[in-house]
Amino acid sequence: MPSEVKVNGSYKNVAGVSTKVNGAWKDVAEAYTKVNGVWRQWLAGGAVAGYFMQGFEAGNNTGTVFKWAFPSDTVTTTTGAPFGGYENAGFANPGVAGYFSAGRTSQGFSGNVNKWAFPSDTVSSTTSAPSNMIDHGGFANAGVAGYFTEGRNQATIYKWAFPSDTSTQTTSALSIILSSHAGFANSGVAGYYTNWYSGNDEKCAFPTDVISSLDSGTRRAYNAGFANNGVAGYVSEGDGGTSGAPRVYKRPFSTDIATLTTSAPSNMRMHAGFANFETAGYLSKGRVNDLSYAEVFKWAFPSDTVSSTTSAPSNMGIHAGFEDAGA
Repeated sequence: MPSEVKVNGSYKNVAGVSTKVNGAWKDVAEAYTKVNGVWRQWLAGGAVAGYFMQGFEAGNNTGTVFKWAFPSDTVTTTTGAPFGGYENAGFANPGVAGYFSAGRTSQGFSGNVNKWAFPSDTVSSTTSAPSNMIDHGGFANAGVAGYFTEGRNQATIYKWAFPSDTSTQTTSALSIILSSHAGFANSGVAGYYTNWYSGNDEKCAFPTDVISSLDSGTRRAYNAGFANNGVAGYVSEGDGGTSGAPRVYKRPFSTDIATLTTSAPSNMRMHAGFANFETAGYLSKGRVNDLSYAEVFKWAFPSDTVSSTTSAPSNMGIHAGFEDAGA
């Protein structure tokens, strides 16, 4: 079906018509528009689904992947990873593919990255990180690049260019990053990650990758995040011990100042997040007091009203998530 726009009441075919976005020519059929001064790509499929890798359960590393269909939150098991990993991270290029790092596998720490093609969820191996990654975070600038921090006790950040998946080291964090930190992004503007070690969150500006320090949204570890693109990022408080916490911080992108918002119904720790753009953000309960859980909580946008939604088919912990949703 050709892409069309309405001009003076009549639909016109725009196949082959281009417009300049951030200095690069893009096909109008790819549906770009400027919102609040930032170019956004509106996908033909819209918001499709969120994904969680199962991670660690009952002493086993599992590569099982669960998929929450938007907006019904119906959950299915989709194509699994070729590895059984946990302490990993994820990011996605909406409408194209999602990426999970391997993290810790039965063979030890890994720099491997695998790619789930949308909408088929066909899985393939893609470019590995230059070094092993564990206890780390991810975020993406849709249509441009995805980012993984190296993780535990390291300041290094790696970048996967879309669509080639060429992997390079980019600007390092301002200090070492410690223990299962969260990442999220305001696509087209900046990526964010928490840093328990320094006590401050940090911001990676797109496309320059210049890093700056922000106030501390949370000073604890084993947290997770998601973003309502163009509006705000959210991150759980986490916990450096075992009991977790229910508290969630919200960072409006207009101010970059983090404040507490609605808490989860129960404590969360060693968990993951994803979001349905302009609709809701999701956090798994994760692993609390050395037990993994299947529960998933949902924050409605813009009210931040929290509810429990469809649980995973099996317990999840120390794991990662991404979404196929409009940027």
